[in-house]
Amino acid sequence: MMMDQAREAAVWARVRGTAQSLSREAVEGLYAAEAKAASTYRRLARRGPGRQVLSALAAGSDRLCRTLKAMCYLLDGTVPPAPAPPAVDADFPAALAAAYHEAARGAAEAAVLQAAADTFQAPLARLAEHRTQCAQQLLSLLARQL
Repeated sequence: MMMDQAREAAVWARVRGTAQSLSREAVEGLYAAEAKAASTYRRLARRGPGRQVLSALAAGSDRLCRTLKAMCYLLDGTVPPAPAPPAVDADFPAALAAAYHEAARGAAEAAVLQAAADTFQAPLARLAEHRTQCAQQLLSLLARQL
């Protein structure tokens, strides 16, 4: 899934230095993506091999969701709504592949935001690292399935 044009423009504005702070919308987008990832990992853990790995990924995503909610609260005093659970492909390898692509995209987005943000550097770095680790674990699980 790609970022929408407005969100992508906001990310690049921060990278180019035309924006100085992390927006509530950007953090809320990270939260929504991470909450959906946690839900996906939990659903995959119930369906196929790699249950322990997928459950651990979900737990890590849940921890980061709490941090991202706190960041939203610090930015404007409100907590973002929980996103609807995503649809997960019925084909287990296809679902792993989709989750891999989301994790890789999320890692890149978090890294871009972390590099441009004037606040929340450490949590954004942890998010980028977690999403990179998720992508690596999902790739490993997928390789075992094919």
